Amino acid sequence: MILYASITGNTQQIALMLAKFLDSYGVKTELVTPEIFTFGDLQPYQGLLIGTYTYGNDANIPDEMLDVYEWLQDQNLKGLPFGVFGSGDLYYGSNKFCKASLSFQNLLIKCGGESVYHPVKVDKYPDFDDDIQEIQKLACHLATEMKEWRHGVCRINKSFL
Repeated sequence: MILYASITGNTQQIALMLAKFLDSYGVKTELVTPEIFTFGDLQPYQGLLIGTYTYGNDANIPDEMLDVYEWLQDQNLKGLPFGVFGSGDLYYGSNKFCKASLSFQNLLIKCGGESVYHPVKVDKYPDFDDDIQEIQKLACHLATEMKEWRHGVCRINKSFL
């Protein structure tokens, strides 16, 4: 499952890229926004990606992701491979850049999830080769860790760039 919130479309674009890369690795994905997320058992999922933008001068988790964040606090995610991604604006400073996605990273680790890759943080829109490679690496690492993944190690495909 790729669960994401996007206000400008930047985080949504990252989510769509992740889905495309995962599909190319033979991994079926479900794109979900907080508005349609069903709060229930995550057991049917063999991997989880959470993406969010960071909101305001205080680098907050956006309102639409707060219920997800609070719900996750009570979940046992032991062994669930996960990754986080986010979009932000470096204008507000590196200490606030994509801080909401880092909050999700810390929470998912606390709940027993297994991080497959460092948080992918994109300055605004993912239109640079480095951003796209990081997005693809996150997808590759998640695919490699998922139980159904049987094709070995992913290759970074430069044709996507």
